[in-house]
Amino acid sequence: MGHDYGLYWLKQRRDEEGARTWSRQAVDESWSQAHGLTLADLDSDGVMEVVTGKRRYAHNGKDPGGKEELIICAYRYDKSASKFTREVLSEGGEVGAGHYPIVVDIDADGDMDVVLPGKSGLYLLRRRAR
Repeated sequence: MGHDYGLYWLKQRRDEEGARTWSRQAVDESWSQAHGLTLADLDSDGVMEVVTGKRRYAHNGKDPGGKEELIICAYRYDKSASKFTREVLSEGGEVGAGHYPIVVDIDADGDMDVVLPGKSGLYLLRRRAR
């Protein structure tokens, strides 16, 4: 919901006649204006995370939650629990997401970093190997 609260995914099923059906599943409904997401293995464990964040003033602050704090998150899907868990990468301040977050080892230190271009500026979230 790029201009409202909620990050969702669509679950595909088949009904009794074999026709496809789709149901909306919540990932996170606690913040608004999720923009630009990408899939990346942030921690090099072979499992992809969804990386996304709140865009600064998507409609000049007029959307629901438009003036609330910015947040950047990574979400990991847990198959056994059938749900996503959230890791906050940045919250508050000026770091927001635009349309095209990029995950790359920009400093060649062996871990993945997040580059975030957007209305609030251009930001680099550097991850440190654990």
